[in-house]
Amino acid sequence: MKKILSALLVFTMVVATFAFTTSAAYSGTPAEQFWTKKQMTIEVDTAEKLVAVFAAMSDKAEFAKKTIKLTADIVLNDASLDDMKANKAGLFNWADVVNYDYSFGGIFDGNGHSISGLYYENRGKGPHGNIEFGDNANDYVNTALFPKLEANAVIKNLRLTNSYVAGAYNTAFLVGTAGGNNTYENIQIDNSYLLGTYKQTADPSTDVLEKAGLYEKHSNTGAIMGNCANANYYTKNVVVQGTVAGGGRFVGGFYGNMQKAHIETSNSGFIGVYESFYETFYPNGVNLHKENSGGILGRCSDGLNAEKGCIFTNCFFIGDFKANAKSTTSGLVAGRADIMTIENFWANEDAYTYFGGTDKTKDTNDYAKCNTEKKSKLTGKEAADIIGLDSSVWYSMDGIGPMLVLFKQAAAEEVTTAVKTEVQIKPEPSKPADTSKVEDDKPADTSKVEDNKPADTSSKKPTSSKKPSTNTGDITVYMIAAVVISAAAAVVISKTRA
Repeated sequence: MKKILSALLVFTMVVATFAFTTSAAYSGTPAEQFWTKKQMTIEVDTAEKLVAVFAAMSDKAEFAKKTIKLTADIVLNDASLDDMKANKAGLFNWADVVNYDYSFGGIFDGNGHSISGLYYENRGKGPHGNIEFGDNANDYVNTALFPKLEANAVIKNLRLTNSYVAGAYNTAFLVGTAGGNNTYENIQIDNSYLLGTYKQTADPSTDVLEKAGLYEKHSNTGAIMGNCANANYYTKNVVVQGTVAGGGRFVGGFYGNMQKAHIETSNSGFIGVYESFYETFYPNGVNLHKENSGGILGRCSDGLNAEKGCIFTNCFFIGDFKANAKSTTSGLVAGRADIMTIENFWANEDAYTYFGGTDKTKDTNDYAKCNTEKKSKLTGKEAADIIGLDSSVWYSMDGIGPMLVLFKQAAAEEVTTAVKTEVQIKPEPSKPADTSKVEDDKPADTSKVEDNKPADTSSKKPTSSKKPSTNTGDITVYMIAAVVISAAAAVVISKTRA
């Protein structure tokens, strides 16, 4: 009897421990405000609290200097990536929390924790290209975890996993539009899918995005940033693993459209499938030669640093690079960067043939420090060593490639190679818009749309109409039950011993 009760006690203690350490998916109801305006650090340990914080970002001034710190892993949806890609019913859509103008100007510290199940479908009605734009162009701008970052904002120590983001203009996992002098450090995005698909309507004269100056040829898609201009950006120890695909100009594995910007990227890389299917939407040859797509950077023109331009140090691309064969501005590192300084860049041999990009691209090192290797080597147990990455920060996940030590334990059994290489989009034939009057390198002003000014959404709150399916259950119930059973078992054991 004693052995049975002792075993029961141990079991219930394990259950209790599991209850304390398991994160439940978002319930559909945000938490009440749990911080004060004077509080400079906001700690977040549940999905409900994360939603409450992001919903409050309509008040930009309040978050100008704050630090948001995760103290637990956050699950927004516990659905599979395939279910999110299929737009299954019951998913919690990040579009119910933020809008295009929500902005953050502080420090977001993942603190070694993860956000999983981010689902942000923001392309109108219907999946994969069957877009029916509404009356408000801004509804389709800045689709990302952070629609906007203010100047000097920082995102660090964060893992984003099992997530799906699909938008029409300025689409990214992390930041739709970046404000400048932003820093991204110690970030791992894995098992995730990014899709940027702007498609013109049948009648371009009625297209709200076209009338607003958001040109039909732009999509501005990148895993880290969709769009930015006139500032410096710093990326260190960042890896993106999954699929990044875009159906318009300026698509990059990390960055989309970086106009007149200076980018410094070190010890970072892309693993998986990169695909630009620009020609799918423009079969009649409109601007096909000016795709500006790159495995790391879509386009960075007229950089702020005239001597070195964009700087890539100890970076890598491992996987499939699929660009439009008709494009003269597609490259493994960048589709277009007026000046690049590249030191120690690695890629698998079958992707390396695309390295050069546009003939306008100048590299101060003449590609002298760029290297190729078999994919099996770059996804093997010695990948990080081959590339020359710091072993205290990076390790080699066999079959995948270099990943961050910070998330090694959590990712050990979760990261997979199951990324889809095809993008199933069947657009309806349409007459190309007249882009002859559009200045090729002039970026769209995404700060506001004058001709289609949206209604005031500053009071927008997330709805509870979309709830994720979850098998996690109510943690509180598990905790109470475990504690009660443990106490009862302890009493019985005590009496038996007496």
